[in-house]
Amino acid sequence: MGINPEDSIIFEDAVNGVQAGLNSGAAIVVGLPDNEITKNAMENLPYDKNKTKLIILNSLKDFDYDILN
Repeated sequence: MGINPEDSIIFEDAVNGVQAGLNSGAAIVVGLPDNEITKNAMENLPYDKNKTKLIILNSLKDFDYDILN
């Protein structure tokens, strides 16, 4: 797509997808778990917190551009 990972935001609903986003070097990864087990798994994934911001939302309805800052 010609987009640098550090300029991207990834939305994912699966733990493996969130991990892939974190591994990609994306600036922001937004996890959308469908249950508490998945949410806990996403929150405990290893990643470089200096490189990527992880945001966990219960629903896309909770998304607001202000949380990206």
